[in-house]
Amino acid sequence: MPTFFRFLICLVLTLITSNGYAQKKHEPEAALDSLLSPGQMIADLDTLYKVILDTHQNPFFFCSKAELERVYKTTRRECNTPMPLIDFSAKIAGLMGTLQDSHSYLQYKSLLAKYGTEGLYYGFGVKAIKGELFISQDVEDLIPVGAKLVSINGLKSTVVFNKVNQLSVQEGNSLTGRLRISEFLFTRFGGLFTEIADSNKIEFIPHGQDSIEHVWYPGKTSKEWAKTQSKSAKKENVRITFNDTMDVAVLKISSFSAGKDRHYYKALRKAFKELNARGTGHLAIDLRSNTGGKSERMEQLFAYLSTDTICSPTNIIAHQSELSVKRYNANLNRVERWLMHHAPRKSEDLLNYIQMMDLELGQSDTVYYTEGERVKSKQVYKNQSYLLMDGGSASASANFAGTYQMHSLGEIWGEPCLGPVGGTWGNPSDFKLPKSGIVVYISTIRFNNSNEMLKDASPVKPDHRVELDPAYLTKDADIVLEQLLKHISAL
Repeated sequence: MPTFFRFLICLVLTLITSNGYAQKKHEPEAALDSLLSPGQMIADLDTLYKVILDTHQNPFFFCSKAELERVYKTTRRECNTPMPLIDFSAKIAGLMGTLQDSHSYLQYKSLLAKYGTEGLYYGFGVKAIKGELFISQDVEDLIPVGAKLVSINGLKSTVVFNKVNQLSVQEGNSLTGRLRISEFLFTRFGGLFTEIADSNKIEFIPHGQDSIEHVWYPGKTSKEWAKTQSKSAKKENVRITFNDTMDVAVLKISSFSAGKDRHYYKALRKAFKELNARGTGHLAIDLRSNTGGKSERMEQLFAYLSTDTICSPTNIIAHQSELSVKRYNANLNRVERWLMHHAPRKSEDLLNYIQMMDLELGQSDTVYYTEGERVKSKQVYKNQSYLLMDGGSASASANFAGTYQMHSLGEIWGEPCLGPVGGTWGNPSDFKLPKSGIVVYISTIRFNNSNEMLKDASPVKPDHRVELDPAYLTKDADIVLEQLLKHISAL
């Protein structure tokens, strides 16, 4: 590996910057403030409930059949009067959230499209710490970083955040992860729940002070907001920095999906070549805010950390449905399918993919992985490694954390991530609700890190939990890395 077809295993929390695999363009039928009738909403709920049961690999993995049915029926009763589309979207998110599957959720990109090009955005980001919101960055430099955000146009900031949080996701009981995804969504979707004007009154309390101050903050157009995002996206996907004094290197991987495969693998080879040439004694692998990507990219990282064969996943459980078939058809044309079936030499990945793709409707099967990724022994880093993660470490990153912990490769520092040790779901397929036009993702495979099929819903927990502190935001300091360096210096 990696083989040509391995990339078709999708393990990424597709947020705003990514739209998943082979997604069709969905034109919004209605504005977010348009009213849906009870008949329209109930019809969509009935359709969605059936599609979940038909499509999801195991909707009762983290919730019982009775619990899912109860939420479905309760939501159905709550739709007895006309409701704005955005509020119904939150109801749909609540039903999907019962699955506790971070790959089955609202398609954020299509929801944002309904906000339209006329909608305005905040130019600042937030961190949720102990029930309050604190400014983590501000492109306008109007609000001091680390300040407590009090209100937006007279509405408490936590009220807006809690509404956005209804659209968020979690994997199992990963509540910290849910908060970190909500922070990401807050900047994008805050305007769905409180009007953002050309000029907005933002109240805040600077760090270390008691009195409330305010600024008039400009609303940013979609083009202006997109420019701020594109600037941050230009950073290298894989980068390594060295602290020779501390004998420590930090390998930051911001995504397992961004950029071209060859660039990723080249950067990884180069990083470990330099790491081994220097003989650096400590390596911190930083997967914070890495929401996932291609599974073979993630698995390749293990090849540089151990001479043992480490497979992640150890198995995949696939379930065939109309939506999974649609996804296979979107990814592969007839010629490519023929080539797959008639390849003279079939790798483990290719054989497993064919086995999943050729399932009959309604059939499930488990395929196993034993080969893993390998590099030459001299390329393997044999000194001490550590893993940095937070609630934004999702999907493939969460699977890396779980496997890293199971194989005792090193200590984990930071926060619980967005997923349990046992694995996650993947290969989500999109489905458009016929009446409202709301688009959702539904997972079609289960990705397991152990052949014991672990079902513990608890997120991967760090060996050393480091709580966020607004004081570190003001200093633009990295509290997690700082505490790890103190730990290493004391060894």
